[in-house]
Amino acid sequence: MEQSFIQPPRDSRLSQLRIAISKRFGLRLPEEKERELGATLKELTHRLEYETEEALIDAFLSLKLTQDEEEEIISQLTVGETYFFRDEALLSILNNRLLPGLIERKREGTRTLRFWSAGCATGEEPYTLAIILKELLPDLTEWQVFIQGTDLNRASLRKAKAGIYRSWSFRNTPDRLKERYFSDKGDGNFGIIPEIRKMVRFAPLNLAQAQYPSELNNTRDLDIIFCRNVLMYFTKETIADALGRFYHCLGPEGWLVTAPCEALPSPNLFLPVSLGQGTVYRKSDPPLQPGTPALFPSGIDNIAPGEGTPRRSILLKGKSKPVKPRTGEPVPAKKQISLQPMDEGEATSPLKQAIAAADKGKLGEALELCRAGIEKDRLNPEGYYLLAQISQEQGDTSEAIAALKKTIYLDSEHAPAHFRLGLILAGLGRAGEAKRYLQSARTFLDKYPSEFIISPSEGITAGRLIAILADRLRQG
Repeated sequence: MEQSFIQPPRDSRLSQLRIAISKRFGLRLPEEKERELGATLKELTHRLEYETEEALIDAFLSLKLTQDEEEEIISQLTVGETYFFRDEALLSILNNRLLPGLIERKREGTRTLRFWSAGCATGEEPYTLAIILKELLPDLTEWQVFIQGTDLNRASLRKAKAGIYRSWSFRNTPDRLKERYFSDKGDGNFGIIPEIRKMVRFAPLNLAQAQYPSELNNTRDLDIIFCRNVLMYFTKETIADALGRFYHCLGPEGWLVTAPCEALPSPNLFLPVSLGQGTVYRKSDPPLQPGTPALFPSGIDNIAPGEGTPRRSILLKGKSKPVKPRTGEPVPAKKQISLQPMDEGEATSPLKQAIAAADKGKLGEALELCRAGIEKDRLNPEGYYLLAQISQEQGDTSEAIAALKKTIYLDSEHAPAHFRLGLILAGLGRAGEAKRYLQSARTFLDKYPSEFIISPSEGITAGRLIAILADRLRQG
């Protein structure tokens, strides 16, 4: 008797596709994503000229899709949108702390700087870094600078290599820098000048695969790795694997920079360093034993420039001197990407002093100053929110929870406090409470425009925080 073949139900086929995508690219695709995946599949079946959706699934599962076809699927499941000079908090940290400290340390040695933008999309991030270095280093020609940009999406990389951008990519770029580093190509297009474009190399790389560290793709002995708004798409296993590889990609005293709210689950490999407007991660060399408290490095002052660190400001305003060479002929000063310093009244308040102390890793001092600030103004929710941040950095979860609840009591719509408290409770396994706070944060954020900077959440926009929250809530 002839045996008939029973076609698996469409939902089952979608599950197979979802699981296969997750394994191949490390993307976190929970079952709730299947509806979105189904809509994407329907659209791509027509665009890629497959007869049926099942035929497209079969081609993916049997590894018969072309590279371009696979990219079409992945690009629909991730957000590759970016722009020049994105994130004021990170620019402040880079311009005033990390890069000047790194330059001073390297000046008497090889004068070699190595950076990697992992998940660079269309290239705005690595080109921004190149422009900052050009502004900071008047003697740039005496240095060897390597900036590597990689991404999974080859179409994005082709645009990055071309270096041609529309006006939307410059929505946070000062006119001075746009005029200096880009040429008007007409029809609303602007091209990055050759001097900057040649500073950056681009190559495809799948962070879910063991393709790094490697000399072949310039991912060894790096000074800073930028991996921002990428880890949030990965499974926990992929994140752990990527962090392990990042650790071995970095040279001594190397740094890992992630997006706000992309907390690292590997405290034995990276030490979190709070720099006031955000947290970056220093390579722990050697790695700490599991369970060892991740103390802040004692020499954190070494990364700060001697002239001090302006930290609260409007992006790219004001003037300051670039980092000058110590030897040789004096170099004429150029304008530097810098930030307006806070006024004297702000600088002398206990809460501002607490932030400055936390910048230097002096968490005990920061805690005392924060409490002094709260004593002066017990009705200021930001004092309690800062107390929660410092307490959490010290590992005092109970104190952080109590301070966040006081923040919310004084400002019931304080979205960052709801968000942070939800994440802490989720980490403690208190899923029901965590979900309520995260949902509240989501509700309050809807009142803001997408590009509004949510203070004091480290420069993250309302739109980005909403996207992260939606993803967390889908996880349950």
